[in-house]
Amino acid sequence: MGVADFDDVLEHVGGYGPYQRRLILLALPFNLVLTSVYFGHSFVALTPRHWCALPELDAAFNISSSNPGYVGDPGGYPSWAVPVDYLSGGISRPSQCQQYNVNFTEVLVTGAIPNNSWPTVACQQGWRYDYNHDYATIVSEQNWVCDESWRPNLVQSVFFIGSALGSIVLGWLGDHKGRLPVLVVSNVVAFAAGVATAFTNSFVTFLIARICLGLTYNNSFMMMYIIMLEYVSPAKRSMVANLPIAIFLTFGLVTLPWLAYALWDWRLFSVISSLPMCVAFLAPWLIPESGRWLLAQGRVEEAEKILRSIAGVNKKEIDEKVFTEFRAYGKQFAEAEREQSHNFIELFQTPVLRRRVVLLTLLWMLMTVCYDGHVRNLGNLEQFSLYVTFSLTGLLELPADLLTIVTLDYLGRRWTNFGAMALGALFSLIAASVQSTPIAVVVMAGCGRFCITMAMNTGLQYCVELLPTQLRGQGVNLVHIAGHISTFGGPLIVYLGEFSDVLPFLLLGSLGLFGGAISLMLPETANEALPETATESENFGLDQPCFLFPCWEERKRNKKNEEELDKIVKASSENGTLNKSFTGDEEPDNNEAKYNEKKSSSGVIIQTVTSL
Repeated sequence: MGVADFDDVLEHVGGYGPYQRRLILLALPFNLVLTSVYFGHSFVALTPRHWCALPELDAAFNISSSNPGYVGDPGGYPSWAVPVDYLSGGISRPSQCQQYNVNFTEVLVTGAIPNNSWPTVACQQGWRYDYNHDYATIVSEQNWVCDESWRPNLVQSVFFIGSALGSIVLGWLGDHKGRLPVLVVSNVVAFAAGVATAFTNSFVTFLIARICLGLTYNNSFMMMYIIMLEYVSPAKRSMVANLPIAIFLTFGLVTLPWLAYALWDWRLFSVISSLPMCVAFLAPWLIPESGRWLLAQGRVEEAEKILRSIAGVNKKEIDEKVFTEFRAYGKQFAEAEREQSHNFIELFQTPVLRRRVVLLTLLWMLMTVCYDGHVRNLGNLEQFSLYVTFSLTGLLELPADLLTIVTLDYLGRRWTNFGAMALGALFSLIAASVQSTPIAVVVMAGCGRFCITMAMNTGLQYCVELLPTQLRGQGVNLVHIAGHISTFGGPLIVYLGEFSDVLPFLLLGSLGLFGGAISLMLPETANEALPETATESENFGLDQPCFLFPCWEERKRNKKNEEELDKIVKASSENGTLNKSFTGDEEPDNNEAKYNEKKSSSGVIIQTVTSL
């Protein structure tokens, strides 16, 4: 077998063996980095239960000002001393931001019992926090509650502005300096920013630390993901692209809240959760550079050295002719890369492609803001422990990822995305309507999280497949940057819960329905020959029916093949001869080969991610 591309060489050196399994194992700490960077804010800026400080009662009831009991509990204020807030669904709780406008020294002398008819005012002398239920965080240390509760949400929103900036800067560095250096730099910066977070003591310093962390969010994991997939054979890429990440990411999501619970210290949590990033210091000795990037730079000898190393670990004996052909291919590849000059402006020069890029960008923006909103809205479910709800919903990541793998092949990208977005929206709207039943709200919120996870997994692949090969890298980067910017709104959606528990669910449901409708305006890509150029994109999918499902198309194709086979057999029997194509004298019908090639498009598409 000759060497026509990089994947041909992988077949010789081993496309899935001990070397690849080692790379998959090395991806584990980078999955933990992803969970720490993206989800860690929920536990660094956790808002403990709080209420107005009443110094007169502290002295009268000998209540600790540093670690008081909750209102109505032993060691806390009497329940009559704090006004009651009535939440959606008839749920009540001690007021977090209001106190009775009375002199409690006189109240204690006269024996009067305050009630809700008494006037109230905003907290006058600070707050007390329930550190038996939650640990102290920067929110409680800086009193970012009530009128100041916008601060932690704004910090997380600005985090995503940093993500967009980081995608541009580090993406450019990845193209010019290599994937491996960017992997190292982004994780080192993430480690420094995570540790620096533990030493912040003001809004400005906390904001700067989280922006620096945001700069690394996308590339601290994505570069490892690209490198890992690049050295896996196409037949295994779909599995490697989904299953290990599903397992590792689920592990990170389930364990992260309990790490915070076990440490019970937000500063220590910031440091400990940053430790997996230290693996990046060893990356140059453990992880190879992107082979395709090396070829594009004309560094064929370095790519060959990596491939020889893979062959050694996989115990493959390689004919030197293979590497001779590889060197020739590498030179041709480098020359072709230098001659190609495409600009992302081409994405908007033709009407059909322009419309699809705009729709795809809108869809990605809606998916990312909905996903972020679903994740962070868990903090508004005050009736349940954040640690438990976060773990349980994180556990849904694995089945959502596995189900997506199945539905992508059977229902296709378009209808899987539509179904996931629409069902997620429906569950959100139901959650808004059952606020009086807390357990129902949690179940509906979990179902919504499950669906939006499926939508995100579908969108990752759909985005790559829909854009033409020549512009895929720049196009996907553009779409992802727009997504980072839109996620600015996720924490703000959650902030609406300060005014009504219903509002976040209503908004997430509405956005989900809008996103689902957009997905139906895009063509199906499953089992289709994907566009290579902007010109091909103009005609791609124009003749597709709306209700196009790959599973139906496969059955139709199989039925048609059976009918054609019956006709051939019948004609052959009438003529007394057998068609040569069924005696092994000729090659089988190439249509079946083409179909099988299309059927494995999910593996081929993952290869294109390596061009980012």
